[in-house]
Amino acid sequence: MTNKERFVAFLKAYENKDLTAISGFLAPDVLLKDWNLSVRGKERALEETAKNFAAADSLKIDILSMYESPTTVAGEVHIIVNGKDHLWVVDILEFNIQGLVVGSRSFVGIPN
Repeated sequence: MTNKERFVAFLKAYENKDLTAISGFLAPDVLLKDWNLSVRGKERALEETAKNFAAADSLKIDILSMYESPTTVAGEVHIIVNGKDHLWVVDILEFNIQGLVVGSRSFVGIPN
């Protein structure tokens, strides 16, 4: 699986609120950062992800564009929460040699 394929699969698991699948993507020492928080470690990252899942009845994620370097994939995504709240986000996933996510950074943008 390429890193772009991992990126797409990770976002699909997120859209499906599949914490088990998300867990399988994360390295033990993953760094999770977004516009509200910064945590290190798989357990803490999964706790924060579970909170996001609990706060949303539904998630829809459309990947608008992707950019790849040897260890990192960045994507511009449109997220619809609960069928009505729109977020434009840049997600950046950094992968280790085993294909696990060692860094997940998200930046919120301005609506169109």
